[in-house]
Amino acid sequence: MKKIFILGLICCMLGILSGCGSKEDGSAEKKELSVEELSNRLFSELTYEDSLSMLNNEVALKYYGIDPEIVKSSAVYISTGATAEEIAVFEAVSNGDADTIYEACVKRKDTQIMSYSDYKPSETSRLDHHVLRKSGRFVVFCVNYDDNEVNRIIDDVLD
Repeated sequence: MKKIFILGLICCMLGILSGCGSKEDGSAEKKELSVEELSNRLFSELTYEDSLSMLNNEVALKYYGIDPEIVKSSAVYISTGATAEEIAVFEAVSNGDADTIYEACVKRKDTQIMSYSDYKPSETSRLDHHVLRKSGRFVVFCVNYDDNEVNRIIDDVLD
């Protein structure tokens, strides 16, 4: 009887301890991506030569030529115009809408390159260091010389 009790106690302990371990399938819970968190980190953790100001959503979407109906959430910071520095983070309503937003960011970058090539050609090299990434319904566009750090921050928030 004593052996059965000890065996039962050991089984219970093993059951309790196995509940404390990691998932057997190796999957990890994915962090919820936040437009605000990512844009705030890009704004606060990177060095900018110019002052960046956050635009209200209506104005920001006009800058990018994006239909407000396809955007769930966004945060856009632009410079005074003295530099091409910029941060834009969008959450689309769907993955297809994210593709449309991605293309709008490509057009924005191309427009900025054309504008700065006449106005301030040195800024076109900064635009060459832009980061434009899409992950599911999220699109991130950031113009900063430190594209490696931009990618690190994005990876940190996405992982």
